[in-house]
Amino acid sequence: MTIWKNSWRRGLLVGASVSAICLIAATAGHANASVPAPSGELTAALSELDAAWQAAPLGFTKALFVEAPATGYGSYEPRRNTSFHPGETIVVYAEPVGYDYRHGDDGYRFELAVDFEILTPTGQVLASQADFAKVGSASREKLREFQTSLSFRFEGLQAGDYILLARFRDTLGTKAGELRMPFSVVPAAQ
Repeated sequence: MTIWKNSWRRGLLVGASVSAICLIAATAGHANASVPAPSGELTAALSELDAAWQAAPLGFTKALFVEAPATGYGSYEPRRNTSFHPGETIVVYAEPVGYDYRHGDDGYRFELAVDFEILTPTGQVLASQADFAKVGSASREKLREFQTSLSFRFEGLQAGDYILLARFRDTLGTKAGELRMPFSVVPAAQ
């Protein structure tokens, strides 16, 4: 019986000591961690990227028709063609770059307003909508890998060739950029 009591006390003492060590370790984790800094070359390249980003107009690294809205940056299924049936949903994947950031106490944010027009090949505007969508993000760091998926469904377009013009306007700055994406409407298979 004496052995049981002593083992129990030692177990309790060891358990209390382990808990205290875990508490000290958890508290220490909130202090500044020791993280190796990037190389001087990488730091210089990142500074150059930041300067080039700020000086660049709003542009796009990628824009294409896709099968469905993307699930993340670079996570999309390209559409095999640019032909759509009447009333079919048209999905555009785009990766804008060069947008302006606003810095605040909680980090950086950016916001883009998107307008669209449907044009004939000769430039006649068939439909348009300003502020069709607003896209952006907020983060503690400047996000440079951003994507958006825009979905359109146009009723009443006859078989023929068209251009989808999507104009992105930086609401935190003065930059703007546009996509011109030719597509066709083909009769539904019967």
